[in-house]
Amino acid sequence: MLNEVTVGTEVGQVAQADRDALAAAITTAEGVYDDRENKTQAQIDNATTAYI
Repeated sequence: MLNEVTVGTEVGQVAQADRDALAAAITTAEGVYDDRENKTQAQIDNATTAYI
């Protein structure tokens, strides 16, 4: 999905800052998922609200 995002100001495009925020949220989610057995519930909760 991230590779399909087009940065720009036209209809259907997004700002670079929004694309960067999406990339950061995906990276965080992957990190939590990959290490889910070692995460506390509080760490998981914090990760889910970090980009809201």
